[in-house]
Amino acid sequence: MIDRAFTTLQSPRLQIRRFVEADARSLAGYRSDPEIARYQGWDVPYSTTDARAFIASLHDSHPGEPGSWYQFAVTLTQSDHLIGDCALCPATDDPSLAELGFTFASAYHGFGYAREAVAAVLRYAVRDLCLGRFVAITDHRNVPARRLLAVLGFEESPQRDIIPPSGRVRQHELLFVSPIDTGTGS
Repeated sequence: MIDRAFTTLQSPRLQIRRFVEADARSLAGYRSDPEIARYQGWDVPYSTTDARAFIASLHDSHPGEPGSWYQFAVTLTQSDHLIGDCALCPATDDPSLAELGFTFASAYHGFGYAREAVAAVLRYAVRDLCLGRFVAITDHRNVPARRLLAVLGFEESPQRDIIPPSGRVRQHELLFVSPIDTGTGS
């Protein structure tokens, strides 16, 4: 189900919302961090111009569009400062399945923000987008992401035949699958 009316989600310390142009500098900042980028698919440096173009490309996107990634901006409630993002890509051939992604600025690691944001996005995906199963892919070296997925109820899958919406899992990446019975992983 596509949510064309999406604006924000609230969690105790975070606001999860659409990206706005004012987020470009912070987005470029954490996407330019080599320690963050090494587990992702972009090159560093990631310029403010790149960030502005990326944010502009999201203007007409909506959560829940099959085959299309939707990026949620994650900000601190008190300051509206961008600290990371979460993303969902629903499968085109399975209306209950979506791929999950997340990236957070290194200065905000270790405070539970990623867990809080990802759990809120998963609850929203189940409740409002009618999604019930999730896959996530992470580099095998990304121990914090692996721990977060495990805490949220995802299990590492030895099956390489599960094809996530973004395509086949590459060598050195691990596939995690959420429990079908809960959907939220929490």
